[in-house]
Amino acid sequence: MNGASRGVSPLSLSELTAKPYELEVKLKGYVSQKKTVTPPKPLPKDPISESFTLKPKAPKSFPLE
Repeated sequence: MNGASRGVSPLSLSELTAKPYELEVKLKGYVSQKKTVTPPKPLPKDPISESFTLKPKAPKSFPLE
């Protein structure tokens, strides 16, 4: 979050404020994904949820037969 690792998925954060946050999800072998999320003001009582769907990276080379 905002360039700093905050843990693993699923992740729950409680100290957020109503300002933009850049979220990035990474997993070895998959294309990372970024999203900017701005919680509403006033902050809701219920949790805010964001979903990511990572796609596998294409192979760098193919074996020749």
